[in-house]
Amino acid sequence: MGIKCNKKPVITVVAVIWCIFQLYIGFFGVLAPMEQRPVHVAFALILTYLTKPISKKLDPEKLYIDQIVAVLLSVVFAVYMYTHAMELSLNIGMYTQFEVILAAIVLILVMIFTNNPQLKAFFARIKDRLASKKEVAADAQ
Repeated sequence: MGIKCNKKPVITVVAVIWCIFQLYIGFFGVLAPMEQRPVHVAFALILTYLTKPISKKLDPEKLYIDQIVAVLLSVVFAVYMYTHAMELSLNIGMYTQFEVILAAIVLILVMIFTNNPQLKAFFARIKDRLASKKEVAADAQ
């Protein structure tokens, strides 16, 4: 169930802000690449998930909860990476559990965004393993 709303003004505002950000970085270049990249990826993910639903079967004119969650996760990713850029660059290879989970979530978001077939195979393997565990549990009873 989706919310029927006019997403075009929000999409336009986000696109204009992203354009201004890119022009600012291009002319002044005041941010380090470690700070620029997460913001760039977050804008791309936000625009992608606002313009099309994750499933092709859903109405693109409606806003679904999975789109909202994907946008919020993209924002969390960008804010965390931007605010902790220096720490992350100094502690390469020594990541916290939150950083690993956040990276996995963003990786899955990007794979969904690109409609990556490996993601479908990954979830199919997980589904098969869960089904086989249920069968083993049912046989044990």
